[in-house]
Amino acid sequence: MKKIVFLIPSLGMGGMERVLVNYANILTKYNYDVTVLNFTFSDQDLKSLISKKVHYVDSYVPVPHISHAGIKNILKCNFRILPWIKWIQFHSAKYLYKKYIKEYFDVEVGFCGSPAIKIVSGSDNPNSQKLGWIHGDNILNDVPQAGGIRKAKKIYTEIQKIICVSNIALENIKTVFKRDKGVYKLTNPNDIESIKKLCKIPVKEKTDKFTFICIGRISFFEKGFDKVMEATDRLKKEGYDFYTWFIGDGVDFPKLKEIKEKRKLDNVILFGNQINPYKYLNAADLLICPSNYEAYGMVIAEALILNKPIISTDTFGPSEILDNGKYGMIVENSVKGVYEGMKAVLSDQKLLFDLESKSTKGSRLFDPKNTVENFEKILRDNPQKGDL
Repeated sequence: MKKIVFLIPSLGMGGMERVLVNYANILTKYNYDVTVLNFTFSDQDLKSLISKKVHYVDSYVPVPHISHAGIKNILKCNFRILPWIKWIQFHSAKYLYKKYIKEYFDVEVGFCGSPAIKIVSGSDNPNSQKLGWIHGDNILNDVPQAGGIRKAKKIYTEIQKIICVSNIALENIKTVFKRDKGVYKLTNPNDIESIKKLCKIPVKEKTDKFTFICIGRISFFEKGFDKVMEATDRLKKEGYDFYTWFIGDGVDFPKLKEIKEKRKLDNVILFGNQINPYKYLNAADLLICPSNYEAYGMVIAEALILNKPIISTDTFGPSEILDNGKYGMIVENSVKGVYEGMKAVLSDQKLLFDLESKSTKGSRLFDPKNTVENFEKILRDNPQKGDL
């Protein structure tokens, strides 16, 4: 049985964190001894979803702010009190590895970007496989967490294999770090069994009215939920009778709430974070993914599994999953595009049936067995260090 450890800086309510939970749970079914190591343990929203077969480890988290006592500690060269990102940037990879990894593993995985990958890059275990996992569509956004491009290049050179969740992420790695070997694309897994079980729980807010749903971190800059709010407002004024649900929280949640109240959008429901978003996704009639940037789009894969019709803006990750419109509707990445997509579905029942048929065909892509087989192919590959 192979021992594998996933290092992650959070188990908060996010797509990357859900991917990790899926991987950990699924791999236990394929003869892996799995450990999840949360090296900040600041957010643990999804901890309850981790299988009891998975070993979960909380590690030390530096305090999030510097107090007077903290300043004294700094003067005494006790840098443990630094905020966790600064803590990772300040210390060497080898120091961090010795601090966090306390036992032998066959596979060591830095999940969710540069801080975790830096820790794994400092591994002194000559027999382990060292992997980095990239979820963002623009690696340059992640580089500052490594302490800059020079330090990032060292980290991404030391790591043996880099797994990317989309073609755009893979191409960015190759371009930024001039690396062709040991870089792979691997589609995120989905725990289909759990999703189909959790989705059956009833939602009391569901009515006979048509219901759109958006799920994700409430960030206008990245996720573009404001576009859906604008389109909802316009369609309501035109006399369409429907609901729009939002699942999630984030920096722009107060703004979303303000727009709802200011424009008196009583057909908008803000549910906030939900441990079980699947029951809401299943109860809704159509998923909207209005993202401005998206490397993959976990919720789109989940909607396909539940055979839900999908409208997505034309961004790299979602367009890749939907095969440029084969499994869902791709619209212009604008308020106008989202508005026209929503209006088309509200106006044409046949279009909704067509989108549901497309989604049903796309659901066949997400068999977790295929994902595990492809993951094991990556583990068997043996790129030479001189080729990286």
